Amino acid sequence: MNTLIIDTSTETDYLGIATDTGFFEDSVIESETHSSTIFKNMDELLAKANLNIKEINFIVAGIGPGSFTGIRICVSTARMLAQILNVPIIGVLTHDMIAASAEIENNSLFLTAFDAKKGRVFGSLHEIKENSLNKVIVKPGDYKIEEILNHIDKNSAIYCTGNGSKLYSDTILKHSNNAKIAEKPVFKSQKIMQFVNFDFNLDSLKTPNYTSILPYYARKSDAEIAKIAKEVKNPI
Repeated sequence: MNTLIIDTSTETDYLGIATDTGFFEDSVIESETHSSTIFKNMDELLAKANLNIKEINFIVAGIGPGSFTGIRICVSTARMLAQILNVPIIGVLTHDMIAASAEIENNSLFLTAFDAKKGRVFGSLHEIKENSLNKVIVKPGDYKIEEILNHIDKNSAIYCTGNGSKLYSDTILKHSNNAKIAEKPVFKSQKIMQFVNFDFNLDSLKTPNYTSILPYYARKSDAEIAKIAKEVKNPI
């Protein structure tokens, strides 16, 4: 089976291909919008894997949380490809993909945090286990960084990734005596597929289902909040 993995929920444009014989991936921090680069990067990765897009027969898409625009680009691109290629698709939380990719000691804590503005992060906390079967301590969502850090012991080993971890590094270091912080998240197609195979019943996904995945924004956009406020203030 040839699986295409896509995630553009962060500033990283991640693409992976898992085949029966190997794994290929490309992870680039884009200065341009994902919509202007994703297909060029996809063509280059397919060439590296010596595949034609028509040979892809399964798609894994990162659904967030993270950049609202990035999530929409990923989900809409993945759904479009699944429809055109007539193949099954699944949506996976971006933070679960990153935690699954972590190459750190078992039983260590792993914090993923992306800047969500307004003093908040799109964050999660996992305990790393064998074979990417990680324990979710704080599910991916919209939090103040302290809300996540309150779940850790001060002496626990914790690995932190994402620009939110870098932004709030002082706060993290006040809560932990044993924290390591890396700004750029890492995606690994082989480990993502291990997680997908354990966490999903792939045997049940034999038929195309492109309408089944939805974006996970974790909170309403500013435009939606403004619209709701306007409707409350001026009811019809």
